[in-house]
Amino acid sequence: MANLEIPRTPRTTLKRYPHLAVYDRAMVHAILDDGYMCTVAFIHEGSPRALPTGYGRIDDFIYIHGSNASTMLAAVLGSPEVCISVAHIDGLVLGRSLFAHTPNFRSVVIYGRAERVTDLDEKRASFQAYAEGFLPSRFAEVRPPSEKELNGVTVLRVPLQEAVAKVRSGSVFDSNDDLERDCWSGVMLIKQTVSELIRDPKCRSDISPPPYIKDFQRLPSKGNLVPAVPALRQPT
Repeated sequence: MANLEIPRTPRTTLKRYPHLAVYDRAMVHAILDDGYMCTVAFIHEGSPRALPTGYGRIDDFIYIHGSNASTMLAAVLGSPEVCISVAHIDGLVLGRSLFAHTPNFRSVVIYGRAERVTDLDEKRASFQAYAEGFLPSRFAEVRPPSEKELNGVTVLRVPLQEAVAKVRSGSVFDSNDDLERDCWSGVMLIKQTVSELIRDPKCRSDISPPPYIKDFQRLPSKGNLVPAVPALRQPT
């Protein structure tokens, strides 16, 4: 049975605002499962690079994939370590002073060494994880990747052995001196929803979008509804 918490390391121990750190494994999984894109940081030809890419999660591994000719994946596999980050904006906290404005967010940072995936069944599973994260229920409707397609891509995984989540939630934390100011203050929650569906010209007109497409939405974290926790004062 996996540990309920991811072990802390010097790199994942927050020194500033440590109350924002989350090591709960289920919370880290949930934040990752809410995302589409991650940023992968690595060293290529002696200089740092940070590139966005899609990903999927299976248990305690993050999977990314790309062409066999991908420079990024070759560099990631050749790096001693990589750093992967994912972040979501749940709301905008609007204070009465500019200094009291901040986003409510959930984020995860992962450190680890990338491993090449060669087993075809694991490759298939990684694509299913990617598809379910991309749009739940989509995988069951579409053609899965063929063996030829799987052999044409590089799939790698990074273990969630050294990771930390950072979460800011809650409402405004204003100075008492600003409470009488005449401006609206609170949290502007942000959600993802469907703006418009644009049919592919080759899609038959008798095929209607299923509910998982037309009714899609992702709601912000409910943590936005709890009172704010004041940031710990740092010595000057």
